[in-house]
Amino acid sequence: MATTALADRYAANLHGVLSCYDRIIVTGTLPGACYAGGMTSFLYANGIRIFDYPRFAEPLRERIRERAQQVCEAAGVRIEHVNKSHIRKEDLVARVLAVRGDAPGLVHVISAMEACASYKPWLDKSNGHVYLRADQGKCLHYYFYFIDEEFGLCYLRVPTWAPFGLQFYCNGHSELACSLRREGIEFVQEDNAFLRVADLA
Repeated sequence: MATTALADRYAANLHGVLSCYDRIIVTGTLPGACYAGGMTSFLYANGIRIFDYPRFAEPLRERIRERAQQVCEAAGVRIEHVNKSHIRKEDLVARVLAVRGDAPGLVHVISAMEACASYKPWLDKSNGHVYLRADQGKCLHYYFYFIDEEFGLCYLRVPTWAPFGLQFYCNGHSELACSLRREGIEFVQEDNAFLRVADLA
């Protein structure tokens, strides 16, 4: 049975069609240290005992926390800690935006304890080899919400524990809205829906 595209099926009811990406997520890691074997090799190469891994990682965690505080102070933004899972970060950011406006720059920073990738020191008793194994833990994460001139509202999620896997997020609908503004085309947007676009062509 042949399928019909939605735009074709409802062509008589459509004023026009616009397309965009939905949610865009880009992840980043530290090459060579983003897997247990790589971090094990790094520690051996730098003369760091495998069971001293937590002691090695803790100062890095503190540097990230200090730098986050510096960035916020420079931008006049305070870090808001969220410790309840039912609180939507988007709602907190929306409240800030209602007062701040939508000018480009850092909007808000939220911290939360969340699951993260980690490593666990391990001794293989069969051969005496000491190495790191992949593990799951929890650490403080920072969500840096900012407005980009091209992509609109975005965030960068930064964990405070090695291997520091970053996540960048933006919404394709926001990027489309920015494009329409640059072109001087009026539109009405409700969440991710465009209810009216003055000039579809």
